[in-house]
Amino acid sequence: MDVLKTHVVHGGTLRYLSHASAATGTTMKVSVFVPPGEGPFPVVLWLSGLTCTEDNFTTKAGAYEAAARLGLIVVAPDTSP
Repeated sequence: MDVLKTHVVHGGTLRYLSHASAATGTTMKVSVFVPPGEGPFPVVLWLSGLTCTEDNFTTKAGAYEAAARLGLIVVAPDTSP
């Protein structure tokens, strides 16, 4: 996986990653939020649906604030290809 961007969000770390997908023949993107503190943390894998990017749910729902408070990792792949 290639790291595209890294940000500090609500005390946690948000990374945007990409990888070459053999299944789709395209570059796939995913956002991964890791809350502050020491894990282990439970993981929520959010599949938004067709045509949604790695930002749709997380931005519109304010997911990172809740995930930081609850101690959850949020993985949100781009499902748009």
